[in-house]
Amino acid sequence: MRPGTLIRWYALKDILKEATEDDSTVIDVGGYDGRISGWLKEIRRAARFMVVDIDVMGLRLATEEKLNAICASGLKLPFKNGRADVVLCLDLIEHVEEAEDLIKEISRVLKKDGRLILTTPAEKGVTFPFLTKEAIDKINKGFLGHAIRKGFFLQDLEKMLRSGSLLIVKKSRYFNFFSQFVYWLNAHSKVPSRGKDLFLRLTALLEPCIKWRAQVHIIVAKKSDGIPS
Repeated sequence: MRPGTLIRWYALKDILKEATEDDSTVIDVGGYDGRISGWLKEIRRAARFMVVDIDVMGLRLATEEKLNAICASGLKLPFKNGRADVVLCLDLIEHVEEAEDLIKEISRVLKKDGRLILTTPAEKGVTFPFLTKEAIDKINKGFLGHAIRKGFFLQDLEKMLRSGSLLIVKKSRYFNFFSQFVYWLNAHSKVPSRGKDLFLRLTALLEPCIKWRAQVHIIVAKKSDGIPS
C-alpha cells in the first residue's frame, strides 16, 4: 500500500461520498491503478468508474480490480461532451505542463453541475520533517516528479478553473504535519513494518480532522455556465 494513497483516501472519503450518487459516472483522470476509485466503488457499487492514464502498468492493476481502464492522455479524453457526473484529478495537474488545457478538457467531459474533485500541492510543494531544503527539493523534483512545478497558489487554481467554467464550491487541505512525519518514517526509519503500518493507518484516520501545516489543496468545483469574471 502506497502511504500517500491511503492518506489521500481518508482525506477525501467523505467528500467523494457527498459528490457521488449510486448511478454516477466517474472518470478518474491520471488515476494510475485506480485505487481511490476502487475504494469508492465499494461504497457506490452501481456507479460507473473509468480510470484514465498513460501508464500501462498502472492500468493493468486497475483492470485486475475490475475497473474500466483506458489508456489515454488527460489532454485528449476519449469521451463525448458531458459524459461524467464526477471527474477525479488527484495529484496530477502539477505534473502537466499544459495545466489550463487539462482543466478545459475535464470541463468538456463534465455534465452541467457536475463536480471536479482536484488535489494538488500548494505553491511550495510538500515538505518533510528532519530534512534539509536541498533534500526536500530533491524529493519534490525527483521521487514526487514535480519537475514542472511544485504546486499552485490557490488564486491561480481558482482563475484557471474559472477559465474552464468551473466554480470552486469547497476548498480545504490535507497532508498535515503528522502525515508528513509518518510518510518520512515509512521511507527512512528502521521501525518494523508492522509498526509503520499501524502509525500510517492511525494517521490516515485522523487526516480529515487535523489541518495543521497541511500542504495539499483539496478543491471541489462545479461545472457552471456564465461564471462572472
